[in-house]
Amino acid sequence: MRQTLDFPLRRRIHIKKWLTGRTMRYLTELFGAFFGSLALACLSIGSKTLPAAACLCAVLKGTRAAASILGALCGYFLMFDFLDALEPAASGVMLFCLGAILRQAEIPTSTRTRCFLAFCTTCSVGLIYAVGLGGPVLFVLVLRCIVAVLTVLFASQLIHEQRPAALTPEVRSHRAADALRQVSRLLRTRNTNDRPGDVAALYDCVCDKVCLRCSGYLACWERGAEDTYRHLRAAAPRFLHRGSATAADFPTEFLANCRQPDSFVAAVSEELNVSLSQLQTQHRREEYRLVLADHYRILSQLVSARAPRTAKAQPRFRPELGVRAMGRRGSRISGDQGACFTQSGILYLLLCDGMGTGSDAAQEAKTAISLLSGFLKAGAQPEEALQLLNGIYILRGNGCFSTVDLLMLDLSSGTGELFKWGAAPSYLVTRRSVKKIGTATPPPGVGNESQPERLWLSLQKGEKLVLVSDGAYGPATELCLASMTAADPQKIASEVVAQHAADGEDDMSAVVLCLRPDETASTIP
Repeated sequence: MRQTLDFPLRRRIHIKKWLTGRTMRYLTELFGAFFGSLALACLSIGSKTLPAAACLCAVLKGTRAAASILGALCGYFLMFDFLDALEPAASGVMLFCLGAILRQAEIPTSTRTRCFLAFCTTCSVGLIYAVGLGGPVLFVLVLRCIVAVLTVLFASQLIHEQRPAALTPEVRSHRAADALRQVSRLLRTRNTNDRPGDVAALYDCVCDKVCLRCSGYLACWERGAEDTYRHLRAAAPRFLHRGSATAADFPTEFLANCRQPDSFVAAVSEELNVSLSQLQTQHRREEYRLVLADHYRILSQLVSARAPRTAKAQPRFRPELGVRAMGRRGSRISGDQGACFTQSGILYLLLCDGMGTGSDAAQEAKTAISLLSGFLKAGAQPEEALQLLNGIYILRGNGCFSTVDLLMLDLSSGTGELFKWGAAPSYLVTRRSVKKIGTATPPPGVGNESQPERLWLSLQKGEKLVLVSDGAYGPATELCLASMTAADPQKIASEVVAQHAADGEDDMSAVVLCLRPDETASTIP
């Protein structure tokens, strides 16, 4: 459900449109000018410099219309001693008109400038009127205006808030990275007080439930407390190892003296289940905490404007790729998805096999491809990108995952690393042999302690790397590759999938990669 923030009065009071129009705004400003005249007249005792400066500084961040009106009012009351023939009400109307004129005028000035302009205009009118009052009066009036202007300028500089200097993207990135690293460190700080009770606490709960109501409580827990503790300590390792308690776990002497042995054993089993559940919950919470700590640490490195990995020199090889995929029983929808892209002379090749078959598996594999590609293009190292994917699977906790084959190859040297996590073994084909590389491992998402298999390889002498999904792996694949060591990658990929098309019980995909020497490879994006 969409939630919006609103003021309660706006939901309870319906304001007429004519009350919010231009006429109502003019009336409001008119009354404001009038009552403002009276208020300032009452507050102006002796010199008018202080109230003028206060009013001008108060509207530095206000609207331009209010600034014009209040500036004109301050200018008028600076002259109030000499212009006593003008009534405050009439002056308020006059100043309102002046403010309205200044507001409507197309003057590209700021709020402070409009306020100061209205102030000077009103003072100028007062000085012209005071010319006929005599030299001494005019001198005092001019002196007062000068002091007021200087006071206003000084006060405005004191309260004016300087805008902070605009931060550069690099500075913002470093500050964000520092904040993320701090969050990671806080998440890795373990609370030693947050742990479930031990065996003593378990026995205390059992005693409260069973023994306190038993008539033999004094005999077991006071007079024979030492023997009771000894018997219970001897029984603890047995039922803790099994995860449940039986009467056979406790010494015969203890069972003979206990007046409610069945109830006691049942209570121990019940509390043991509760304790084990608490341990599992704590373990899961600890795992989630460490996953989030790793995520914040990796994200802090990405935010700190770290550049993606680049080739050591100009690329000397051009990748040649062969791809063939087929869904279960010939379906067009395959749960195997792949991606290949180059970045700064580094080739990245991905093959992901979503759990199961059909559209759900395809969506799971597409999500894994999208996440890993995005992390790699953002500058993450392959092991960091895989760790982020593993953490996402753990936090999601729905049992859905995707296996991963991730190749990072330097096109300048022809060497790189292959990361395998839960994927079927791959093959390295030369003109004389076919070598199986990698072993079957649990997929990402089964635990924060698991890590991908990391293999170093070289394709600089014409070797071919063959990545296959579970549906295209088996003895037939190895025999097929042994008979086609000199074939081009696309033909090899098609033939590998064709060997398993008759079975068709799983999605089948094969990706074959080899490097060709080419001087124009430096133009690869």
